[in-house]
Amino acid sequence: MVEKLINLIFGCNHPERHHSALPFIQDGKSYRVCLNCGTPIDFSLEDFQYITPGYLRRKRRKAARA
Repeated sequence: MVEKLINLIFGCNHPERHHSALPFIQDGKSYRVCLNCGTPIDFSLEDFQYITPGYLRRKRRKAARA
């Protein structure tokens, strides 16, 4: 959390779609890495989207409807 705060204030605010590499999988978790600051960003290989709070809300709503 502290690292995110420091990056927000001093670092890159990485718009992920512009500054990230191909997805990586390590220990069963997929992520992409910001090429500007090196921060790993959670990524869903199922939907090919970044895992954000909005993404998680949409998944929960979709699961509740099913």
